[in-house]
Amino acid sequence: MQEKWTVAGSLSAALAASLCCTLPLAAAGLGIGVAGVAGLGAVLQPWRPLLSVVVVALLARSFYNAYKPLPACDCAPESRRGARIGIWLSSAVALSLLVVPYVNGAAARSTAPAGAMVFHVEGMTCSGCEAGVEQAIRSVDGVKSVEASSERSRAVVTFDPQRVNPEAVDAIVTAVEKAGYQARRE
Repeated sequence: MQEKWTVAGSLSAALAASLCCTLPLAAAGLGIGVAGVAGLGAVLQPWRPLLSVVVVALLARSFYNAYKPLPACDCAPESRRGARIGIWLSSAVALSLLVVPYVNGAAARSTAPAGAMVFHVEGMTCSGCEAGVEQAIRSVDGVKSVEASSERSRAVVTFDPQRVNPEAVDAIVTAVEKAGYQARRE
């Protein structure tokens, strides 16, 4: 019974540690607005290191419980094979969730294409944040393409040349701020 709680706790902590990246990606994949979702992920992002430690501690406790020697008795030994398999599978899921923010990052773009605007975006920490910023900017009328980079804290936006105006810049900044980030044109 104790193993179930430690495994459930480690999976919950791993999920919480990865929400800053997985939640905006899931929302974008489902076609749901990222604005509120990205805000929740940004709130949890500073807790990622602590949650990662909690995951490792709970997994260590689960493995200890599954592999510790049983007390000697005259009864038939109980099989812990199912529990051990479950712990190994749960560990794989938990560790996969923990590495999502680090593996999922996209390569930073070095130069902006001709005719594009570059925005400095504060608060992006991972590819989930990038997806949220990109979806928010794509919702602005006249945007042809957008590439966000959390490593460079910027978004490169290409417009329809007939719709480029100061209001478009303001609309992009507003859209990014509604998604939970700060933006300004570079």
